[in-house]
Amino acid sequence: MGEVAERRWLLIGGISIVAAVLTGLLALILAVTLYTSSLIMPVYPKFLPVKLTFPCINVGYSLFWQYISELGMGPTAPIFNTGMIIAGLLALPFFTVARKVLGGSVAATVGWISGLIGVLCLVGVGLFPMTPAFFMMNPHELVSIGFFSGMSISAASIGYSMTRNPLFSKVHGWLGLTVTATGIVLGVVGTPLPEWVAAIAIIIWFLTVGLWMLAKAFRMS
Repeated sequence: MGEVAERRWLLIGGISIVAAVLTGLLALILAVTLYTSSLIMPVYPKFLPVKLTFPCINVGYSLFWQYISELGMGPTAPIFNTGMIIAGLLALPFFTVARKVLGGSVAATVGWISGLIGVLCLVGVGLFPMTPAFFMMNPHELVSIGFFSGMSISAASIGYSMTRNPLFSKVHGWLGLTVTATGIVLGVVGTPLPEWVAAIAIIIWFLTVGLWMLAKAFRMS
């Protein structure tokens, strides 16, 4: 790959993932802010045979007992769900670019496929929010698991490939494994706080990789 083409791919990939992460992060921040300032909060008791939400007096948002997806209900739904859809779509080019830049190795290919699955599931999180609209057929839980699983595997696979590529720092590889570790903890524990930790790890890793790609591209100019 020539330097001009390499610079172009780095720019596309960097812009794609940075824009996606910032969009998702902004949606999270705005949704949490609006949630905490609302008088009413939606409660979604999962143990009921029919999926229903009930309005209750808002007591604030807690990372310890409220899942991220709860932001997709009630007054925060338009911000959160739209943000997840846009973020997922913006991230799509990054994984194809990453595979191309990293030489199409087996690890990079695994990261490409799992990453695409992950961001498409993120779009699904926005399209199929945690609401009673779909009753027992709501695929929200499936796409939510798909997002965290896909992004965790992708971070480890792409990170491993980066340790073998002079364009990237070996630190990216180790940090990618950290993202995977948080995803495994989330899968085992399954409570809100590990979900938030896993989400923050994903945000930090992909944002730093995107910024690194942009910095490399600008140095080539």
